[in-house]
Amino acid sequence: MAVTLPVADRVGAARFLVEAGTAYLQGNDEQVFSLLDEALQKNTYLIDAYLLRALAYRRQGRMEKAREQLSSFLEVQAGDEVAERIQAQTMLEEEAIDRLIFGRFWPDAYLRLQTTLPLAFGLSPWRIPAMEAPHQPVLAFGHLYLSDPPKKKVYVLSPLGENTPQVRRYSLPHSPRAVLPLGNDVFLVLDDKGNLYRGDLASETLALASSGAIPLVAPSDAVPAAVDLLVLADWGERRILLYRPSSGSIEKEWFPPLSKERALFDPLALSAWGPYLAVVDRGNQCLHLLELPSLRLLTTLAVDSPLDVLLLGGPSRAAVLTSTGEVLICDLLQGKTVETLVAEPPSRELWALFGERTSFQALSFDGRKIVRWSPRFNATWPLFLVSGPLSVQNQGDLPVLHLQIEPFGPQAHLISAMAPSISAAWLDKALQPRISPLQERIKEELPLLITEESDLPSDLPSMLVERGTLSSALLLRDLAERRPSGLVLDDNLELREDEARLLLGYCLFRGIPIHLWARQVPTAVQMRLVEGTGGQLLFYEEIKGFVKQEERIINVQIPLQRNLLPEGRLSASLFALYLDAGVFFGRNWLPLWGSARE
Repeated sequence: MAVTLPVADRVGAARFLVEAGTAYLQGNDEQVFSLLDEALQKNTYLIDAYLLRALAYRRQGRMEKAREQLSSFLEVQAGDEVAERIQAQTMLEEEAIDRLIFGRFWPDAYLRLQTTLPLAFGLSPWRIPAMEAPHQPVLAFGHLYLSDPPKKKVYVLSPLGENTPQVRRYSLPHSPRAVLPLGNDVFLVLDDKGNLYRGDLASETLALASSGAIPLVAPSDAVPAAVDLLVLADWGERRILLYRPSSGSIEKEWFPPLSKERALFDPLALSAWGPYLAVVDRGNQCLHLLELPSLRLLTTLAVDSPLDVLLLGGPSRAAVLTSTGEVLICDLLQGKTVETLVAEPPSRELWALFGERTSFQALSFDGRKIVRWSPRFNATWPLFLVSGPLSVQNQGDLPVLHLQIEPFGPQAHLISAMAPSISAAWLDKALQPRISPLQERIKEELPLLITEESDLPSDLPSMLVERGTLSSALLLRDLAERRPSGLVLDDNLELREDEARLLLGYCLFRGIPIHLWARQVPTAVQMRLVEGTGGQLLFYEEIKGFVKQEERIINVQIPLQRNLLPEGRLSASLFALYLDAGVFFGRNWLPLWGSARE
């Protein structure tokens, strides 16, 4: 019997495939899917459509669907070098997303640098205040906050100094014990009498809070847990308090379990990260890990002579400074010390830790010396490279391809010295790219607020969502159309596991930082979204204005041979190079750019 084979319109299918490629370059993934469906209707054997569809799914953070499309392609084109490299990279990226949200990752090494405070923060030496004993430094929102109890002053150092004073000084009638940054310009100050002051970087004075003095005997430290919720350490009464400033009420108290072998509880320092609180207990030579807001004890880790603690992205990554000058990297959940970083030589002058994201620093007692530790990850931890505008311009007789690359991900802020090697690995070395130094600049656009409530006190553009829809294709389409520079999650949103994974993947592949508006104590998953994209935790009572969003750009110029530009248009091989990091082998897996051939 005769069998009628399907009729393939190969030319028409190729035209739709080229249009889908154009839509991909423009960032319109939904149009990519629609055009590829049209192409496959005209030619069911157009296997390259599955590869382009996989790249579009991957950029949306839908990693499982991307793997399915790659598998379909490789069933027909077994051993294809380009597809196998994309598949391997996709698997690495999917693993990285899961590790960011649910797992633990440790640096392979820490790079240590010792310098002075002016050099560390780009400040003029003569503008640094003479501090007698800087206490509980906090680095947040681009500013370093320091209290100096003996001099009854608070200092705010602004390293960038963009049309603003590099050093701001605030005087108090009593000794300040802790500074609590709430946002880009707003902060609180707690003094040794329990008074709470509110400060604004636009003002030169502090205003006394209306709630009255907090009943504290000898406060040693304080950290914000959420909007209108503070955690206070009162070593005079040997207790930890959960305090609500708006009502002036103490919500909870915590004391360590009583024991005959236990010494007096001496809460010297605090550090909070999402739903976790670390407490330095100098009296009992240990660290306590508590859950917020319940103040439930999770575990206790013995540490000799603890002086300060800093949670670096959760309880599985904590830096602990001892009075001997050592820094311990601890996993508090597992109750063990992972690594010991010794100051060379050990310095008893180091007595306070501060940091932001993954880097952390130790400050000397007089505030003159800084020791900084920056983590380094191995090559198996992928750096997400977001491609920007693409153009070809003639320079003399030679056409030159212009690319913009934005490094993005959990270690993007550490790569200044690595930019040339990253770009060389991303591009085929045979093309001899010209790579510019890494440029850092501020995004001017306002981020997009994602919330379930329509009457929030915010001047940000907002998108209302229904619970359980954060993983829907409709939401991804709306985000793609609006192209936000960043996202602000309302922490009332409850994220399922699949929603968190998809949202993180979507933002990593598009270079979108996720910020969190912490009106209540955030969850660990919410904090990992912030940490994984380089976002910020916001304690604003009202979101008025916003923090500055940084972006890092590498400009690349690639001189091209004329045979790569038939009829003055990009060839398929260069298009393949642009679509994915490191996959260029010269294989023409797409039709020539701007034309349709059988």
